[in-house]
Amino acid sequence: MWLCQCDCGDRKVYRTSQLRHDKCISCGCRIQLVTHGYSNTPTRHSYAAMMRRCLDPRDKSYPDYGGRGITVCKRWQGPKGFLNFIADMGERPPSKTIDRRDVNGNYEPKNCRWATDHMQRMNKRNSKANKPAAPSPQADVAEITGVEEPF
Repeated sequence: MWLCQCDCGDRKVYRTSQLRHDKCISCGCRIQLVTHGYSNTPTRHSYAAMMRRCLDPRDKSYPDYGGRGITVCKRWQGPKGFLNFIADMGERPPSKTIDRRDVNGNYEPKNCRWATDHMQRMNKRNSKANKPAAPSPQADVAEITGVEEPF
């Protein structure tokens, strides 16, 4: 018996004979993605990349994410994880990628947004914009209203 983990994070136990004869090609998430039309979309690619960099030690970006303790919330993992991710984040808008508001925080609904390349560059650990600064009126308004500051 083997414990196998799918790219989506779901785990299942299979017999050796199933693995040798390629009878287990998916935990079922691929079927769900195809059914819902997300199998080859920018949203699915962002989700898969997020999962790899946080959960797969073989991923080249793992040291900067999972290796630092950054993880993906349980709601976005497992067989329904991608569907929950879509429900929380919506589809990826054109010219945007997933971003964490707090660069040291986890991937979870309250800490994630779809961001432009410029927003991503400004929100890096080594960015001067990410260092503590005196509060600005724009930041105060953005925090109160929930509308993000323009960059």
